[in-house]
Amino acid sequence: MKTTKSKRAKKNAVAYGQQVSDQLRSLRHARSLSVQAVCNACESLAGVRVPPTTWYRYEAGRAGGGSDVPADLYPAIALVFGYQNPAAWLP
Repeated sequence: MKTTKSKRAKKNAVAYGQQVSDQLRSLRHARSLSVQAVCNACESLAGVRVPPTTWYRYEAGRAGGGSDVPADLYPAIALVFGYQNPAAWLP
């Protein structure tokens, strides 16, 4: 069966979304941070409130039954993990 361009693009977008989720989890584990600590840092450093249950969904990714990380959260994530460029933490 032949795959159409739109199906391939959608599959690639889902795969990238999962890579972002995996990277988020890896960053947190590498720094030995709890989800609560990351959520607290998002609020104190960037003024963005992220409930722990939402953070777990971001780490799970859409493929894991969670949800994709919204792009407007990238700058807050960069601050929390010590990156100056909001896109520097992305895979």
